[in-house]
Amino acid sequence: MEVKKLDNSEVEISAEISSEAFARTRGEAMKNLKKLVKIDGFREGTAPDNIVERHVGSGAILEEMADIAVRNNYQTIMEEAKVEAIGRPILTITKIAVGEPLGIKIKTAVMPVIKLPDYKSIAKKETSKGKESFEPTEKEIEDVLGEIKKMRTAEGGAPADLTDEFVKTLGKFENVEDFKNRIKTNIKLEKEIKARDKKRVEILEGIVSKLEVVLPSVLIEVELDKMVADLKNDLSHSGIDFADYVAKTGKTESILRDDIRPSAEKRAKFGLILSEIGKLEKLEVEKEELERETEAMLSHFKGADPERAGHYVEGQLMNEKVFQFIENIK
Repeated sequence: MEVKKLDNSEVEISAEISSEAFARTRGEAMKNLKKLVKIDGFREGTAPDNIVERHVGSGAILEEMADIAVRNNYQTIMEEAKVEAIGRPILTITKIAVGEPLGIKIKTAVMPVIKLPDYKSIAKKETSKGKESFEPTEKEIEDVLGEIKKMRTAEGGAPADLTDEFVKTLGKFENVEDFKNRIKTNIKLEKEIKARDKKRVEILEGIVSKLEVVLPSVLIEVELDKMVADLKNDLSHSGIDFADYVAKTGKTESILRDDIRPSAEKRAKFGLILSEIGKLEKLEVEKEELERETEAMLSHFKGADPERAGHYVEGQLMNEKVFQFIENIK
């Protein structure tokens, strides 16, 4: 076996599957081919091997055997090569013959090895900056009240008066003062979350600015797919067709992807940084928390694949643990 490093965090593995392991796949290959061919005088799957071989040719049998052999041995080959593939590998048969080992080449992207800069110092510098005030101003509170009164107008189209009776129709509020306090709390919380998210991005951008890494294209494409999917989802919720949106911008989806590619690359780097910090600091997601949050997600998204949901939730929980760690560096 030979593992050759290529550019852009890709590798090429040259390997062989033994002639014995290759030969053992013939029975399964013949069984598969018998289901695909129709031969006069025989029910599906019952024709003798020699007749099926005359019908499909020895080359087709070898190709089916090769497909099975690669599937059966792929994981073992990757483990022996100590390669963790990402994305879809490109497999090429380099040698195929009866009684001979099966030669294959596997070209795949791998997770890039990254060396993080002093992320603790970068995080500490960002988190130690002056504290902001998140207390809502009177104008912010009045603006929210104004929007609510417009949305719930009285008969005849006149804005509803802000009375104890009116606010009780909006929820479990005792009076106008109680309602205003709730608005004040919500505005403060929203400002705190926005400031927290902004700070987190600043920390990650500080790390990225000192990070030297070449990303495999597959990681960027994955982020591009996510960003386009999110855009389509947001537009759909607003009643806007994605095709119409793209047409109005005068761009194609391909051009749109090129426009957001730099952001996708940055997001991919953010993901690598968070993952690497989690490993270095030996952070873990508790099993009970993972199960609880996965169940909550599945209850909101009926029909979602439990395994994929679990991986997604685990990633989100781990990212949050990493953020909490770097935010509390003293």
